[in-house]
Amino acid sequence: MKKKLTAIALAACLAMTVIGCSNNGNTDNKTATQASGEKSSEASTELTMGEFKGSDYVTKLDYKNLTVAKSAVEVTDDQVKSQVQSALLDANLVEVKDRAIKSGDTANIDYVGKIDGKEFEGGSDKGYDLVIGSGSFIPGFEDGLIGKESGKTVDVKVTFPDPYSGNADLSGKDAVFTVTINSIKVQPEYTDELVASKTDYKTIKEYEQSIKDSLYNSKLQSAISSALIDACTVSGYPESLTAYYKQSVINYYTQMATAYGYESYEAAITAMGYKAEDFIKEQSESAARRTLALRYIEEKENMKAESDAVDQWLEDYAKENNMEVSALKQNNSQDTINDAYLEQQVLDFLKKFVKTTEETETSQAATTASK
Repeated sequence: MKKKLTAIALAACLAMTVIGCSNNGNTDNKTATQASGEKSSEASTELTMGEFKGSDYVTKLDYKNLTVAKSAVEVTDDQVKSQVQSALLDANLVEVKDRAIKSGDTANIDYVGKIDGKEFEGGSDKGYDLVIGSGSFIPGFEDGLIGKESGKTVDVKVTFPDPYSGNADLSGKDAVFTVTINSIKVQPEYTDELVASKTDYKTIKEYEQSIKDSLYNSKLQSAISSALIDACTVSGYPESLTAYYKQSVINYYTQMATAYGYESYEAAITAMGYKAEDFIKEQSESAARRTLALRYIEEKENMKAESDAVDQWLEDYAKENNMEVSALKQNNSQDTINDAYLEQQVLDFLKKFVKTTEETETSQAATTASK
């Protein structure tokens, strides 16, 4: 059954396709396959970013006078709460066996959907963790599990919405899902003791402050990236760079289409309200312009990827993201790692100069820069 695909994936797509670039103009060994987390073989024919210098394409970029809107970097209590829920509470669910399903519970289920007694494509899954009341599945499915006990198998009768964007052939049709409830889990009590046992912090206050700081830093870097794209004027793009990002966007939305049950990446993009061809062109050119801007700054500020500094950065990055350094090195070329390091150096450098303004001031500045 298709879950909902929303425009929130746009930000994830841009973050995925945007990768730091080296400052020396050497051929970048990253491929569009590696952008999606896979390591390509030496015989791979996948696209690469190619060899280019930012200064050959950037005609205007006042990178020491960037502005970002206050609203773009503001961290709300709800955002902190959401992070606590996903990173701590949802990650440490506790199984309950003495009661039936309630709204808010996480039910691990196997299900098989049938229309007119026949199974249909995308209507079955096993071991799926469904948060009851989240609206992840079509109307009626989650409500049909409330009050049911773990270990039971039940039939849930539903009607697909009409129209149904996921698959027009299912629009308005009645279906029966045979659902086996494997387990029922709930969030643990949120206490200092839980925080101390599951994180590097001793109290809720310390933990939430760390989340707030992390969210602010992430928002600031994202806002700086957007400001760079707006402020950067280019004479054109290296053909290899736009081709690389075009393929990266297609790869990403092909994966999204599979995960959400769409027939193709075009269908997934269309479901979000965009024309696929225009969307891909816009995203790939934005990512390419950001890469050119980053490389331009690396060149102007004479930034280098010294091996000792890169190794230390990689260790810190792996620790912060619960990864193994060995896995990062296995799945990425040294050029890729160096470029990621340099990108972070540029963003940290720009934080010293960026100004935070009201929304209207930022919009006016972006309009002026684009003229």
